[in-house]
Amino acid sequence: AGMVSWWSADGHASDIEDGNDGTLQNDAGFTQGPNDLVGRAFSLDPNGTYCSSDPGITQCSNDAQCPSAGYCTGPYVWVPDSPTLDPGADSFSIDAWVKPTNTSGTHYVVTKYECGLSCPLTARSEYLLFVESGNAYFTLRDSDDNVQRIPSPSNPPPQAEVASGSWHHLVGVRDVAG
Repeated sequence: AGMVSWWSADGHASDIEDGNDGTLQNDAGFTQGPNDLVGRAFSLDPNGTYCSSDPGITQCSNDAQCPSAGYCTGPYVWVPDSPTLDPGADSFSIDAWVKPTNTSGTHYVVTKYECGLSCPLTARSEYLLFVESGNAYFTLRDSDDNVQRIPSPSNPPPQAEVASGSWHHLVGVRDVAG
């Protein structure tokens, strides 16, 4: 299998590979990318946070400030659920260029749940690429509910460190062949 999707951020959130087009949410925008190969990038600077249940509330610091069981979120690119983005039982990789302005706490770069946001309680598989407390992580939970978090949060390798204000190429890999 080859590339499934690519969001180039060249002034749009379209998938230039497969049609899994995204839309910008909560003041997401575009900025200069890290190099000539990756010329543009999404700007997801959390200059304001929004309540998912009421986009008119633009300053929230926790979920309790959002009405109707909403949650507090910053800018992001929304890509609708698609079976082509599900990894199944095969090998796959995801990657992203990031230049964080803050590396404290947890910042999700890519998240995918097997059924989008309408998951039944029996849903199991997911993958996440994120930065937590200055380290990069890739988490995969398969349909058997086996969780793999790479690297282990108790012993992150030095190359997983992510610094504020610098570009980093994050890659999560699942290799079922070995």
